[in-house]
Amino acid sequence: MASVLASGTLRRKVGIISKAWTAFEMTLSPAGELATVGSSAYGLSVTVAPGDVSYPPAASDAPTPHVVSVGGEVLCAATAEDLQLWRDAFATLAAVDNAEEAKGPETGPPFVQGQAAGLTFARCDEGVHCWGPQEGEHFKLRQPGYAKKKQKGPSAPAFYECVAMDTIIAPTRREAATRVALPEWPVASPHPLLPKYIVMNTQVPQYSPGMRCKDDGETLHVVWYFALKPETEALFAGGASLPDNAALRCLLRFFESAQEDDDWTSRLKVIGEMDNLNLTGTLGATIKAYNGKPVLLRKGVKVTRHGEGTPELTCEFTVNVHQFNYLSRRALYSLQSRVKDMLVNFAVLIEGQEEDELPECVLGTCVLRNLNPEAATPDAS
Repeated sequence: MASVLASGTLRRKVGIISKAWTAFEMTLSPAGELATVGSSAYGLSVTVAPGDVSYPPAASDAPTPHVVSVGGEVLCAATAEDLQLWRDAFATLAAVDNAEEAKGPETGPPFVQGQAAGLTFARCDEGVHCWGPQEGEHFKLRQPGYAKKKQKGPSAPAFYECVAMDTIIAPTRREAATRVALPEWPVASPHPLLPKYIVMNTQVPQYSPGMRCKDDGETLHVVWYFALKPETEALFAGGASLPDNAALRCLLRFFESAQEDDDWTSRLKVIGEMDNLNLTGTLGATIKAYNGKPVLLRKGVKVTRHGEGTPELTCEFTVNVHQFNYLSRRALYSLQSRVKDMLVNFAVLIEGQEEDELPECVLGTCVLRNLNPEAATPDAS
C-alpha cells in the first residue's frame, strides 16, 4: 500500500502548482460513503472511501485500507496510519502556503532609468496582472447636437495605439517619458503640434488618504505609452494643415494650448469601466455612479512636451492623484485592493464642448486585466 510521507511528495502526486490547498478536514464516514479529506482552491478534492474489507474492521489489529482519490481519480490505497500522514502533510502545506501568502506577489527586477518602456507590465490576450488592446468603439461619447439632445454613441477608432504599459512604485512621484526608451514606431507625425507618442503617467498615492491633500509621497505609477496610428496620419492626406475631422482638430487645439492654458488642460477625460464591482455603502454608490462614464480630471493634471521640433515629439500627461479631492482619493484608495479581481476597460480623450468639436473620439484605449498594485515594480533609481 502506498503512503504519502511528506508535503513535497503530496504536492507532486496531486499535481498542485501553488497555493492550492486551503483546507483540511479528515472525517471517515460509514462504509460506502465518500469522506472529504482535503479541498483545493481550484475545486480539486481528495476523498477517502472504504476498501475491500468492512469498516470498522472486525479485529482491532486488522489493517483498514481506504481508497484515496484526487479529483475523482484513484491515487492510492491507505491505512489509518497513512491517513494521519496525509493530515500532517496538509498541515505542512498550509503553513508553507500561508508563509508564501504573507510574502505577497513576486515582482521582477527593479526599474532602472533608461530601460525599455513596458518591461514591468506585460501585454496579454488573457491572464492576470497584464494589459490588452480594446476597441475605441467600445466607449460611448458625445455626438453632434449633444448640447440639446445629450446623445452619445460609439467612438470612432482611437487616434493612438497603446503599445506598452508600466506599473512602477517609488517613494516619490517620478516623470515617465524621459526615463524610458520608447519603442520604435514607423509612423511619423504629419503635423508639428501632433506628437508621435503620448505618455500618460498616473501617479496614485499609496498611503491612507487624509482630508487635506498632499503633493507627493509613496506613489504607484501606472503609465500608458500610446503611439500615433497610421490611420490618424492618413487623415492629413494631401498635406492638409487641418484635417476634416472635428475631434482631431480639437486635439490639435489642445496640444497647442494645454501647457499654458488650464481651461484646455482641464478638458482631459478618462473612462474606467470596471466589471465585478462589488461595493456597498455611500462610497460604493459613488463609484458605481461613475463606472464606465467619462470623468474630467481637472485638478492635478500637467501637460509637458518633450522633443519639440523633432520627429520623436512626445507629450506627457501627468495625473497627480495626490492632489485630487478627498472623496476621489478615498474612492481610488479603496479600489486598489479590489482592482486585482477586475477587468477594467480604459480610455482617455479630450472633451468636445462646441458643436464643431463633435463627435468626440478616444485618444487611446486598453483593457487592464487584474492589475495588482502589490506586484508593481520598485524604482531603483
